[in-house]
Amino acid sequence: MGFDRCCVYLLDPRTNEFVAGARKGYSDIEDIKDRVSIGEGVIGLAAKERIPIFSQGSSMESEGVCSAGEFLAAPVVVHDACIGVVVVDNCMLNRPIEPQHVDLLATFVSQAGIAVENARLYEAMEEKYSELNVLYEHSKGISAAYGLDNAANMLVSAASKGCPVRGSRSAAA
Repeated sequence: MGFDRCCVYLLDPRTNEFVAGARKGYSDIEDIKDRVSIGEGVIGLAAKERIPIFSQGSSMESEGVCSAGEFLAAPVVVHDACIGVVVVDNCMLNRPIEPQHVDLLATFVSQAGIAVENARLYEAMEEKYSELNVLYEHSKGISAAYGLDNAANMLVSAASKGCPVRGSRSAAA
């Protein structure tokens, strides 16, 4: 897309902080913030306001990372909620960020937001499917251990205790 470096921050719903994840172009010795709170610095402000922020004259939320001090923080917004922030710069070659690259990044971030949300929904669905499989296996075990008739009687007994019905043995007792 025309940027030297990129870092993707995704929202951790447990801590309500943005956590640095995928990075490209950064060396191991460069110190970028691993966690950013909503409203904290340029990255947090982009998340809070849900608008891209172009910053000049300050390094990317840490000291000495980018000599040019020019970077762009673009929020990843899905269903009117910020779920991440993509931060890019051209510090390796010390080039300015071009307006056409900003537009391209905005388009990419929009699509990336949908992809991240779909991945999270798929992961939640897989988790629920796994839970249902465990319940199914337990029910098979109960049926096998007690036989179908005994399992059905246990189900009727448990259901009638939970919600008594006129004419049932539990309601009469």
